Amino acid sequence: MIYLYIFLIYVLVSLYFKWLLSWGGAERIEGWLAGFLINLQSTGWDTEQIRFYALLSWIAWTVFCVVLLLAS
Repeated sequence: MIYLYIFLIYVLVSLYFKWLLSWGGAERIEGWLAGFLINLQSTGWDTEQIRFYALLSWIAWTVFCVVLLLAS
């Protein structure tokens, strides 16, 4: 059952990062909304910085979920 939860969380997080990277999400949240959806220090980030954050975070989430799957 834990595998299903890990998989579902990873799918939801991946959809969020895919939206930020490819589907125009970074342009939409640029400004104060980035501070709400990412962190408070990201309010001054431009689109490319938000995309870079999303790419690095997606890689980190992938590693985290693989480690969780291997450990359980």
